[in-house]
Amino acid sequence: MVPKSKCGFAAKAKISCSHCEEICGTNFLSERVSNSQSQNAPFDINVRAILAFRGIGCGFSAMKERCGMINIPFVLTRNSYIEHNNRLEQGSMIAFKQMSQCRVHDGNP
Repeated sequence: MVPKSKCGFAAKAKISCSHCEEICGTNFLSERVSNSQSQNAPFDINVRAILAFRGIGCGFSAMKERCGMINIPFVLTRNSYIEHNNRLEQGSMIAFKQMSQCRVHDGNP
């Protein structure tokens, strides 16, 4: 099994015969986000990586730099990062509004 192509941190591996090199199959090593309404749903590992770096107050440049420090190829594009980050931000705002409405209905400040 050899990593063939990458989509951010999600690698696509090919499985080939060790004798004749015939490709027996290919598959991504990360699942796509299942609740995405997009036809090109993001990979779970990319979303989790962005969430992790947001959690420590870092963005795209810091993520790229840290990956270089530990010799992980960084192939997530700035545009992909921005798109995923915007989706996460929208989800956070929806969750915040829902929680705020629950507090109003419950009578809690």
